[in-house]
Amino acid sequence: MRHSFRFDGHLHIPADKLTTALGSALNNNLDFIMLTDYDEIRAFNYLAEKKMDNFDVERVDDQILCVSNAGRQILVGSGEEVKTKEGHLLAWGVSDVVKSGRSLKDTVENILGEGGIVVFPHLYVSSFHGCGERAFLSMVNVYGGGSLALEVNGQIPDCLNANAKSKSLGKFTNCAVFGGSDIHGAYGTEACKVGFRTYSVVQGDLQNAVESLRDVVKRYYGVEVVDMPNTLVETLAWNARSLLKSPVKKIKSIF
Repeated sequence: MRHSFRFDGHLHIPADKLTTALGSALNNNLDFIMLTDYDEIRAFNYLAEKKMDNFDVERVDDQILCVSNAGRQILVGSGEEVKTKEGHLLAWGVSDVVKSGRSLKDTVENILGEGGIVVFPHLYVSSFHGCGERAFLSMVNVYGGGSLALEVNGQIPDCLNANAKSKSLGKFTNCAVFGGSDIHGAYGTEACKVGFRTYSVVQGDLQNAVESLRDVVKRYYGVEVVDMPNTLVETLAWNARSLLKSPVKKIKSIF
């Protein structure tokens, strides 16, 4: 039994970029990825329907697929980035779409009630819809540190100091801190970078991957962040591509 696995829990990959993203993940030796599109699990369902020409896909359970190619394999989990009234959350290990637009408390309660894992991404970056420290602490007061997790985000350059603050907050609240690339595969060549941006090394059994994540959250240790963030130039370029692709949507998201 392996005692650790390499995991990226924050990926936005459209169906037409799955082949590229999965190939990159395998080439960069990731063991487990979580697809976390906004308010949907469409890419996971597309993959589950075995529509991939270059990969063999087998369902492990409702939340996990095993994808293989040329003797190599990777686990793919069902997740979602959920929009709440106070900001965005990651829901890991959910088999149904979590309704967006509700209060933070109602959304957290929904995810936990369904057996999912709640992660607060890009907490200190309001332009990325981070919930903010006050909102996070209010949820810790309700649910406890062993129920929630934080994220070091690969799209945030070190010069902004937001990831360092998330790490410190995790220590202060006894909350696990995971690394996630937050790659948006629809933009340029971003899908080629899966496994080449921030990820986590999780202590646990890959054969019970989601349960291993839950165990890490409960005990708030057993995860190491491999921090490979964008530079400031890369982050600005990524946001420029986002603006060009959907200008109205991007401007509304900022304001």
